[in-house]
Amino acid sequence: MWLSLTRRMRDLRRKMSWLHLRLLRQAYGEKPIPLWYWSFSHRLVGLFSSEPDLLFPPYEFLRSSGESLKVEELKTLLMNDTLGEWALDAQTISVVWKILHREKPRLVVECGAGISTLVLARYAALTFSERNPGFIVSLEQDFATTQSIFARLGDAGLERFVQIVHSPLDANDNYSLHNFEKVLARLPRKYIDFLVIDGPEGAIGCRLETLPMLLGHCVEGAKWFLDDAFRDGEMRILHQWSHLASIEVEGIYPIGKGLGAGSVRHTQRITGH
Repeated sequence: MWLSLTRRMRDLRRKMSWLHLRLLRQAYGEKPIPLWYWSFSHRLVGLFSSEPDLLFPPYEFLRSSGESLKVEELKTLLMNDTLGEWALDAQTISVVWKILHREKPRLVVECGAGISTLVLARYAALTFSERNPGFIVSLEQDFATTQSIFARLGDAGLERFVQIVHSPLDANDNYSLHNFEKVLARLPRKYIDFLVIDGPEGAIGCRLETLPMLLGHCVEGAKWFLDDAFRDGEMRILHQWSHLASIEVEGIYPIGKGLGAGSVRHTQRITGH
């Protein structure tokens, strides 16, 4: 009986979390909400539960097919994919798609290849040309995933727009940037103006150093986004980044699994490329 009551309480909390996000989207639209609000919400929910990831919505509420996307340019490309579990969810894809077309970045780097790689490749195909070149570079820790995503890009005729860089993790679960920096050295455009962080996969908090170690490769004002921001580990990361002089944290979009967002302030660029 006690286990049944606990399960019902957990399910109620998860449904309330999802309703909370829906109300926030109606009130704020597609804007990031400051970290202080999420910290307050986490403490409030924590009065009734000690479970981890208290603000993380239920996967079943996030799950959808690519065919259901509102972005027409992506429907056919992703029609057979399941979104919202280990991949980006439909809401996050739509928001990132709008921001891409508003900002029109020329060197986009993502951490963690997958559905996002295909989305970025389609953006590149619709935006870049010989007279207006741009580049997508994806860091991926798993070699099998690197091959799988590259094959999908080839099937869609998008492989020329993306360079997937196999970047194994070191002993601290951080990307090895050796291969990435060799790729940057060959590109005519050297500095990142748009960064999507959906990796690496590893221990809780393993993405802490991902943005800081790439700062020297970013232009001032570069936009960055961190997926899974409603997880406790990622929320702690955002708080730690907010104390760094070179990183501005705008907050978290109330969509999907939480999309942390911000920009890069003035930083010491890495030279020698």
